[in-house]
Amino acid sequence: LEMLRVAAIAAILTVAAAKDHYDLDGDGVVGIDEFAVVSFAEQGLSKGEIGEIVKVSDRNGNGVLARDELQQAKNALERVAKEKGSEWLKENDVNHDGRLSKDEFQNAVMKKVGLGHKDIADMFRMGDKNRDNFISYNEAAIAFYLMRTKSILEANKMLEKFDSDKNTRLSEDEAVLMADVAFDVGTDDALDAFVRVARNEVEIGSSLMEGLLETLRESAIDNVEERIRQVDSDGDGVVSFAELRRRFRKKKGTLLKKLFRKCDVNRDNVLNGPEWVTLTTEVSMLKKRKVSTTLILDYNIHC
Repeated sequence: LEMLRVAAIAAILTVAAAKDHYDLDGDGVVGIDEFAVVSFAEQGLSKGEIGEIVKVSDRNGNGVLARDELQQAKNALERVAKEKGSEWLKENDVNHDGRLSKDEFQNAVMKKVGLGHKDIADMFRMGDKNRDNFISYNEAAIAFYLMRTKSILEANKMLEKFDSDKNTRLSEDEAVLMADVAFDVGTDDALDAFVRVARNEVEIGSSLMEGLLETLRESAIDNVEERIRQVDSDGDGVVSFAELRRRFRKKKGTLLKKLFRKCDVNRDNVLNGPEWVTLTTEVSMLKKRKVSTTLILDYNIHC
């Protein structure tokens, strides 16, 4: 009986902690909007996925999650997150051994978001809980979560830089300029990406920025061979540091070396396609000033 009482107290404390975690305005209740905001930030689920969870959990439809409803929603959230992690692992498990090696993990992350060697190595280390140098199905949810967290942070940085009118959203023109400067993606592909991600929205806010960056990165990687040919003087299909220096003559050698090492994720001393796309984005972020409205107008005139 005592054990049951302790277990009950522990369960109550767990739910209470969860309630505080989701109660963003501190009013003692968890609204469905608060749950959605925290769920998106922590798990990166889509609005539709979170909406379905809330719809089922908020049984009386009052827009507030009571203690038992919150626990139900939290359990559903964790279940969906695990399912998404497993799907992601399966999609990127090239040799079909039911786990991700370091190389498979690096490639999986690089397809989605342009991160440097240290960030990806740190994510792999944190995700590899049993230290066997693989990401298993049991570890996939946390690894996927770590990647999504980084992806959201990168999306917020890009939004801040290219949001010229400071309305916390990207217009079509702002998105086209970002595609050109940060990804070397042309206007037609940029507009196509914008329409696909925005759907019926006129502008893209923070919740859709991650999807826009992923779509632009995918487009950049698909067309990267032509970009590399412009720099690749020896024709080996990759970019060496010497070739990089010739491409960016005005940049300091020490800065370029730092960028090169950061973007050389697999440490083979050359930049492949996805690594080159990451470097392009990194170079675009070097300027400290934000993109101005004047630059947007100037860009449109010259286009």
